[in-house]
Amino acid sequence: MTLDNTVGAGTTIRLYLPMAEGDAEVPAKIELPVKVGMCGQRERILLVVDNADLRELTAMMLERLGYQV
Repeated sequence: MTLDNTVGAGTTIRLYLPMAEGDAEVPAKIELPVKVGMCGQRERILLVVDNADLRELTAMMLERLGYQV
């Protein structure tokens, strides 16, 4: 893992993982960790984005899901 942080340019995180061997297994059914509509009832999210437009858009989407941003 490498982490580069440059003032005015942001942060870049690189995570290098070994290549998997064999075929990937696809689950027959994807189960959600919570029931749909139950998101954000008690959760608070700290949103850190240096681009104001992106930060406002992301905050708006999270708030619509019920999260405190």
